[in-house]
Amino acid sequence: DLANGMSCWGRSAYKRHAAAPLLPTCRAQFLVESRCTGFRSQMSRVMITESSLDLDTIIDGHSLEQWSALVAAFCDHNLYQTWEYEQTRDDATRTQVSRVVVTRAGRPIGAAQVRVKRIPILGGGLAYVYRGPLWKQADADPKNLTDVLFQLRRVFVEEQGLTLRIAPNVTTSTGAIELARAIAAAGLRNEKPQDTERTILVDLRPPLEALRKNLAQKWRNCLNQSE
Repeated sequence: DLANGMSCWGRSAYKRHAAAPLLPTCRAQFLVESRCTGFRSQMSRVMITESSLDLDTIIDGHSLEQWSALVAAFCDHNLYQTWEYEQTRDDATRTQVSRVVVTRAGRPIGAAQVRVKRIPILGGGLAYVYRGPLWKQADADPKNLTDVLFQLRRVFVEEQGLTLRIAPNVTTSTGAIELARAIAAAGLRNEKPQDTERTILVDLRPPLEALRKNLAQKWRNCLNQSE
C-alpha cells in the first residue's frame, strides 16, 4: 500500500475537537499533548488494573507467551506489536516498553505495545505506539477503537503526564474512515500532514539481473557504488 502520514493533537481530556478532513491515506499518525508538568515516577513493571465504566485497562500484566497469544487474535496484528520486536529495540535503545490491554466484560477489545521515554527530573516525556493499537476482530464494534484510544490517552497523558504519539496500522480506506471517527470521538484533531510513508511490494521471483534492470538509474548507480 502507498499512504500518507498525518498527525492529530488532543489538548484536554475534557474538550472535544472535531477531526480535520481526513486525507486519502492508508496510514496515519497523531499526537496527544500532555497538559501535565512536573516530576513523574517511573511506571511500575508489575500488573496494574484500572477500571473505567465497563472497561478494564491492564498495564504490564502479561508474560511473553500470553502477549503473543493475545495479539495474534487481532486481525491487525503485525510485527511491530510483537514482544520480540520491541525487546530487540529495548536492548539497543534502553527504551522502556509498556504493554496495555483494554478489556470489556473480561474480553480483550484492544492492545498496544508502547515505547516510553521519560525526561529525568523535569518529568514528562513521550509514549509512542507504532502500528497500533490493535483492535480489529471478526465481530469488533468500531466503537472499540475509540475506547482503546481514550484509555491510552487517560493512562499516558492524563495520569502520567506524557505526550502520546500513535502511528496506527491502517491499510484500507474503510479503516481510514473508522480512524477519523475514532479520533474525533476521543477528543483529537488532525495536525498538518507529514512526510509520505510507503510500503512497496517487490516481486523477488525474477532473475537478479532483471530486478536490477527495473531499478531507476540513480538507484542502480548507488547499488553499483556500494558493491
